[in-house]
Formats: sequence, C-alpha cells, structure tokens
Amino acid sequence: MRVNPKHKKPFFTKITALIILINNEPCRFTERAGGVDRRRVIFDFKKVVPESERDPTFTEKIMLEVGGIIRKVLDTFPDSLEAKKALNTQMNSQEALEVKKLSDPLTDFFEHFYTTEQIDGLFVGVANMGVDKIRTHIYPAYLAYTRAMNISELGLGNFVIGIEQALKQHGNQHDFMKKHTKTGRRTNIHFKDFDSFKNEVLN
Repeated sequence: MRVNPKHKKPFFTKITALIILINNEPCRFTERAGGVDRRRVIFDFKKVVPESERDPTFTEKIMLEVGGIIRKVLDTFPDSLEAKKALNTQMNSQEALEVKKLSDPLTDFFEHFYTTEQIDGLFVGVANMGVDKIRTHIYPAYLAYTRAMNISELGLGNFVIGIEQALKQHGNQHDFMKKHTKTGRRTNIHFKDFDSFKNEVLN
C-alpha cells in the first residue's frame, strides 16, 4: 500500500490487517479454494444474556477498557508463536467445525466421507445419473443430500473445486485425489457408513 504522509516522502508498506466479523449466525463465504478457511478463526459465543441482565452502556464500557483488554492479551501471550499456536488450535477445533457445518452445507455433507492413499473410491459422476448411483458416485450423492435438506446445490464444477477444502476441514489424513479412467473420474473418497447416509437422504 502506498502511504503519502504530510511533509515526508511517500513510501510503500505492507499492512497486516485483522478483520473481526460478529454476527448472530455463521458468516457464509463463497470462496472454496481455501484462502478464507486458512485464515479464519471462529469463536462461538452461545450464551444468551437475559434481557433483565443486559447493560445498555456495555459498548461504551468496552471502549473504555480496550487498552486494558489488549494489555491482558499481550501479557497472556508474551511469545507470539504461542499465540499463533493457540489460534491454530482454535481454527481446527470441533467448535469451529460445527459452525462451518452450519454455514456451509458442503462441509456438512463431507462429514459422511473419508479419504485413502489409493484412488479406489467413489467416482465423481454427473447430475443426470439419478439416486441409483449415489453408492458409487459422489456428485449424485451430493445432489440427493441437497434435495433432502431442501437447499440449493452447487454446479458440478464448483462442487469439485470445493471438495479439497471440505475434506481438509474434517481433518482427513490424505489429500483429495482423482484420476480419469475409462468409466469416469475416480477419487480416493469413501463413505464412512453408506447405509446411514442413505437413510438420512432418502427416507
């Protein structure tokens, strides 16, 4: 960023920004290449303050205490690497995953799957295959899931782009892989429990 201070020579600098988003429901992001997910730390504050205990001057009080709050954080983490480690732990926590599942149906869908070293799992498939292919093809399985949940589906291209991020969110040991075969694109993705998934989306 170019900075042009008064009475000084302009210069370029890199500004590291921290953005805090606060909402009553999980924020939804359409970017699926992992750029947002690698930088997002989620804290879920579930406790609802009763109406009788709410302080109308709470915001003003917090503003007066900002300096003290920052000082406490700095004192708690004198080593920046320890602070980063704590943020990484929270980023990959079960609490954060549950929020992601609420905000992104693709994350929720991929809770039903795991990956292996070999590309011997489900085929990708296409939209017009029907429910009889959900055992062997992951895109028809996804479409069955979206119909069961009454939500909008991703097109095939965006679905495939989002697979890697969704699998990583669930801590799968092996990266997503696929290859072209004579019978279609095959992956290293497997159902954890197909019968349980089938009962959820078809019954």
